Amino acid sequence: QKIDPAAPAVGVSAWNKAGTWEEKDMTDWMTPRVSTALAGTEVGFDGGMAEMVAVKDVEGSASIAQVRGKRRHIFDLSFNVEVRLTMFGAGDAAPRTIGGAKLVFTDVAGDNNGEHETQLETAAGTSVADRRSLEQWVAHTGQGLRPALIAKLDGLIAEYRAL
Repeated sequence: QKIDPAAPAVGVSAWNKAGTWEEKDMTDWMTPRVSTALAGTEVGFDGGMAEMVAVKDVEGSASIAQVRGKRRHIFDLSFNVEVRLTMFGAGDAAPRTIGGAKLVFTDVAGDNNGEHETQLETAAGTSVADRRSLEQWVAHTGQGLRPALIAKLDGLIAEYRAL
Protein backbone atom coordinates (compact mmCIF):
# COMPACT_ATOMS: atom_id res chain seq x y z
CA GLN A 1 0.00 0.00 0.00
CA LYS A 2 1.32 3.41 -0.98
CA ILE A 3 1.66 6.05 1.75
CA ASP A 4 0.67 9.60 0.84
CA PRO A 5 3.84 11.74 0.98
CA ALA A 6 1.91 14.79 2.18
CA ALA A 7 3.17 15.92 5.57
CA PRO A 8 0.88 14.77 8.36
CA ALA A 9 -0.38 17.15 11.01
CA VAL A 10 2.00 17.81 13.91
CA GLY A 11 2.09 14.79 16.22
CA VAL A 12 0.24 12.59 13.75
CA SER A 13 1.92 9.78 11.80
CA ALA A 14 1.28 9.00 8.17
CA TRP A 15 -0.33 5.74 9.30
CA ASN A 16 -2.57 7.52 11.82
CA LYS A 17 -4.09 10.41 9.89
CA ALA A 18 -7.10 10.52 12.19
CA GLY A 19 -4.77 11.28 15.09
CA THR A 20 -6.65 8.92 17.38
CA TRP A 21 -3.71 7.93 19.65
CA GLU A 22 0.06 8.14 19.56
CA GLU A 23 2.33 7.99 22.56
CA LYS A 24 6.01 8.65 23.15
CA ASP A 25 7.74 7.26 26.25
CA MET A 26 9.43 10.11 28.16
CA THR A 27 10.45 8.15 31.25
CA ASP A 28 14.15 8.35 30.38
CA TRP A 29 13.79 12.13 30.05
CA MET A 30 11.84 12.64 33.29
CA THR A 31 13.42 10.33 35.88
CA PRO A 32 16.96 11.78 35.97
CA ARG A 33 15.55 15.30 35.98
CA VAL A 34 13.76 14.73 39.28
CA SER A 35 17.14 14.54 41.05
CA THR A 36 18.52 17.48 39.11
CA ALA A 37 15.48 19.67 39.79
CA LEU A 38 15.50 19.05 43.53
CA ALA A 39 19.29 19.20 44.03
CA GLY A 40 20.51 21.73 46.55
CA THR A 41 17.11 22.49 48.08
CA GLU A 42 17.46 23.87 51.57
CA VAL A 43 15.40 26.06 53.83
CA GLY A 44 16.70 28.06 56.75
CA PHE A 45 14.52 28.95 59.70
CA ASP A 46 15.01 30.55 63.09
CA GLY A 47 17.13 28.00 64.91
CA GLY A 48 18.08 25.68 62.09
CA MET A 49 18.14 24.50 58.52
CA ALA A 50 16.39 21.70 56.63
CA GLU A 51 18.08 20.34 53.52
CA MET A 52 17.66 17.76 50.84
CA VAL A 53 20.55 15.28 50.82
CA ALA A 54 19.70 12.99 47.87
CA VAL A 55 16.89 11.73 45.68
CA LYS A 56 16.63 7.94 45.61
CA ASP A 57 14.48 5.22 44.09
CA VAL A 58 12.77 7.23 41.33
CA GLU A 59 10.14 4.93 39.84
CA GLY A 60 7.21 5.29 37.51
CA SER A 61 6.59 6.42 33.98
CA ALA A 62 6.13 9.49 31.83
CA SER A 63 4.82 9.81 28.30
CA ILE A 64 3.43 12.34 25.90
CA ALA A 65 0.34 11.21 24.07
CA GLN A 66 -1.37 12.72 21.08
CA VAL A 67 -5.06 11.94 21.54
CA ARG A 68 -7.51 13.07 18.86
CA GLY A 69 -5.29 16.02 18.04
CA LYS A 70 -4.70 17.07 21.65
CA ARG A 71 -1.36 16.69 23.42
CA ARG A 72 -1.44 15.01 26.86
CA HIS A 73 1.49 14.91 29.27
CA ILE A 74 1.06 11.77 31.33
CA PHE A 75 3.26 10.91 34.30
CA ASP A 76 3.06 8.94 37.51
CA LEU A 77 6.17 8.94 39.69
CA SER A 78 7.30 8.06 43.18
CA PHE A 79 10.65 8.70 44.85
CA ASN A 80 12.39 9.27 48.17
CA VAL A 81 14.14 12.45 49.25
CA GLU A 82 16.71 11.87 51.96
CA VAL A 83 16.75 14.86 54.30
CA ARG A 84 18.83 16.33 57.08
CA LEU A 85 17.74 18.78 59.75
CA THR A 86 20.35 20.86 61.57
CA MET A 87 19.31 22.56 64.78
CA PHE A 88 21.62 25.38 65.84
CA GLY A 89 22.45 25.40 69.52
CA ALA A 90 21.81 28.38 71.77
CA GLY A 91 24.89 30.36 72.69
CA ASP A 92 28.04 28.24 72.40
CA ALA A 93 26.17 24.94 72.03
CA ALA A 94 27.20 22.92 68.99
CA PRO A 95 24.70 22.43 66.17
CA ARG A 96 22.82 19.12 66.29
CA THR A 97 22.04 17.18 63.12
CA ILE A 98 19.02 14.92 62.72
CA GLY A 99 19.54 12.54 59.82
CA GLY A 100 18.23 9.18 58.72
CA ALA A 101 14.92 10.62 57.58
CA LYS A 102 13.29 10.75 54.19
CA LEU A 103 10.32 12.42 52.64
CA VAL A 104 8.61 9.84 50.44
CA PHE A 105 6.74 11.22 47.45
CA THR A 106 4.20 8.45 46.89
CA ASP A 107 2.10 9.97 44.12
CA VAL A 108 3.38 12.61 41.72
CA ALA A 109 0.97 12.39 38.82
CA GLY A 110 -0.37 14.53 36.02
CA ASP A 111 -3.93 14.22 37.27
CA ASN A 112 -3.48 15.23 40.92
CA ASN A 113 -3.67 19.00 40.40
CA GLY A 114 -0.37 19.65 42.17
CA GLU A 115 -1.41 17.79 45.32
CA HIS A 116 1.65 15.57 45.65
CA GLU A 117 1.25 12.95 48.37
CA THR A 118 4.15 12.62 50.80
CA GLN A 119 5.02 10.66 53.92
CA LEU A 120 7.78 11.28 56.42
CA GLU A 121 9.81 8.20 57.33
CA THR A 122 12.36 8.32 60.15
CA ALA A 123 15.08 5.94 61.25
CA ALA A 124 14.37 3.47 64.01
CA GLY A 125 15.23 5.02 67.33
CA THR A 126 14.40 8.60 66.31
CA SER A 127 13.24 10.39 69.45
CA VAL A 128 9.75 11.86 69.70
CA ALA A 129 11.24 15.38 69.94
CA ASP A 130 13.36 14.84 66.80
CA ARG A 131 10.34 13.44 64.92
CA ARG A 132 8.32 16.53 65.86
CA SER A 133 11.11 18.78 64.57
CA LEU A 134 11.23 16.80 61.31
CA GLU A 135 7.45 17.04 60.95
CA GLN A 136 7.55 20.79 61.53
CA TRP A 137 10.50 21.70 59.29
CA VAL A 138 10.59 18.92 56.70
CA ALA A 139 7.12 17.43 56.20
CA HIS A 140 4.77 20.33 57.02
CA THR A 141 2.59 21.39 54.10
CA GLY A 142 2.88 25.12 54.78
CA GLN A 143 6.48 25.70 55.86
CA GLY A 144 9.94 24.26 55.70
CA LEU A 145 11.45 21.89 53.17
CA ARG A 146 8.37 20.20 51.68
CA PRO A 147 6.92 23.37 50.06
CA ALA A 148 10.37 24.27 48.68
CA LEU A 149 10.74 20.79 47.15
CA ILE A 150 7.24 20.94 45.69
CA ALA A 151 7.91 24.35 44.13
CA LYS A 152 10.97 22.92 42.35
CA LEU A 153 9.05 19.79 41.36
CA ASP A 154 6.26 21.92 39.94
CA GLY A 155 8.88 23.80 37.91
CA LEU A 156 10.03 20.49 36.42
CA ILE A 157 6.44 19.53 35.65
CA ALA A 158 5.90 22.88 33.89
CA GLU A 159 9.05 22.27 31.82
CA TYR A 160 7.76 18.80 30.90
CA ARG A 161 4.35 20.13 29.91
CA ALA A 162 6.04 22.68 27.63
CA LEU A 163 7.61 19.89 25.54
